[in-house]
Amino acid sequence: MKVAGNRRWLGIIGVLLSSVFCSLVANLLSNGFRRPGSAILVCVIIGIATGLVYVARELPPLFHRSTVVVKGWSTSRRAALVCTISDRPGASDELVPIILEQLQKRGPITCLGLVGTAETQAVATVRTIIERLGSVQGLQVKEVPCDPLNLKDAQLTTQSLIDWATISCSIPSRQVLVDVTGGTVIMTLGAYQAAQEAGVDVEYVATPRKAGQRADMEGRYPIIVSRGRSGIGQLQRRGAGGRK
Repeated sequence: MKVAGNRRWLGIIGVLLSSVFCSLVANLLSNGFRRPGSAILVCVIIGIATGLVYVARELPPLFHRSTVVVKGWSTSRRAALVCTISDRPGASDELVPIILEQLQKRGPITCLGLVGTAETQAVATVRTIIERLGSVQGLQVKEVPCDPLNLKDAQLTTQSLIDWATISCSIPSRQVLVDVTGGTVIMTLGAYQAAQEAGVDVEYVATPRKAGQRADMEGRYPIIVSRGRSGIGQLQRRGAGGRK
């Protein structure tokens, strides 16, 4: 996607400028600053350019845009995953292990929060997910049921799982990902609102399908639909009286 591509190129340019800047400084030091005039000016220009590149690279997530859409499995380091889940066989019980497997390529996931319902508990969706995960070292799994047709309840349930990850498990909000693929539309909206308030990223896994054809399960791809603003939400919610 264009957004991810631009950030990648800005990162490459920043690294190149930093390398040139360090080389010039090293050259100045080795020459004992005998000709400081033009060399120092070049260093200042490159230093300012490098700073501007890194600022441009970090501005999008700093000034949160709810319309961000980035395709591709997350390249960010994650330590906690919170998912809304469905009771349909072959849905969340298959998808959640796939998401977790992809995220673990960047580092271990220590917390898995599942926003479920009475139905998911009845059909043992969580048990199936855990069985398909196998033996994941150090993974804590917690399910909290909600009313799938109550927006506020879905929001508070998701909020409680984000709090569990960020406060109880001491995971930084930037390392928490909320996936809103499973469950009802109301659950998705509630989870999205909770993630917005908490300042964490929101993901949706799309399943391509053509008219008259079955969904392409092998072609699933995630979309980051919203970037969180790091550092907000945690302090706001400590006294908010949300569900614990």
